[in-house]
Formats: sequence, C-alpha cells, structure tokens
Amino acid sequence: MNLSQFTEEDFKKAFQSIDKDGNGYISLDEIRYFLTVLYDMKDPPEEEVKKLMTAFDKNKDGKVSYEEFKKTIPKIQEEVKKETKSNTAVTTNSADSMRRLRQKHVRGAAGPRQQFAVPMTTAQEIGWQAASTAENNKNDPRVPKNSCDETTFASDMIKSGIYY
Repeated sequence: MNLSQFTEEDFKKAFQSIDKDGNGYISLDEIRYFLTVLYDMKDPPEEEVKKLMTAFDKNKDGKVSYEEFKKTIPKIQEEVKKETKSNTAVTTNSADSMRRLRQKHVRGAAGPRQQFAVPMTTAQEIGWQAASTAENNKNDPRVPKNSCDETTFASDMIKSGIYY
C-alpha cells in the first residue's frame, strides 16, 4: 500500500467517508462498519477492529479525530511495508518446490489465517472465524435427538470394549 501517492484532500475524503454520522470523529462502530465493507460485507475479525482503533486513537478517548488519523497514516504505511516483506502468501519460488513440499507433507511457516486477511476460496470460509452459536444449535433438526434401540445397544457394546 503506497500511501505517499495520496494528497491531503484524499485523506480528508477518506476520513469523511468513514465518519458516517459526520461529527468529526470516527468511533469503534464506524471502524467496524468500514472493515465490514472492505471484507465484502462479512464480519471483520474483532482483533483487527481493535488493532485499528488502538493504532489511530492516540489519546485513548474512544474516538479518532482527523488529526490523529492524519498523523497515524505514515506509521501504518511503514507497518504495512514491514508486514508485506515478512508475511507474503508466496512460500515457494517454483511449482516443483511447491510440489515437493506437498509430497513431504511439510507444514508452512504460517497458516492461512496468518497469511491472508480473508478466505481465498469458499471452501476456506468454513471455520475461518470462531464458530458461532448457530453452528452449535441443539435444536437443529439434522442432529438426532435420540437413537433407536439397535444403535443404543451397539453404542453400549463399543463403550464396553467388546466391539471396537
């Protein structure tokens, strides 16, 4: 992210677009909404919301003024440069080396949650964020509420060690 190409006016417009209520300050909810838009209307990770608020809110009053916003942008630019150099998605330099690593079943240095901000495929979306209460719903009709006599008997036999 090269923030040096933007002018003072561009930063002012960015601040105003995040400040939805127009009071001259950015609140935690406005940062959360801003990140939701960046994540294609999916809930942003709470740690990123807090990290952004901590980075911008220098006087710890729970809101970000334009001056705080303007002073923090260069620091964020430096952080992004460091992060990009040390944490790239590219872990191999050729298809052959990637194939060898996969055949050896070698784990990468960082998992997908550390390498990417959002899932790269729809298959990665499952389990990407912490499980919601909806996933553990006891009233789900697909979860059996009780077992038939044969299943209960077989389960007891397995538990007793007769069948394993």
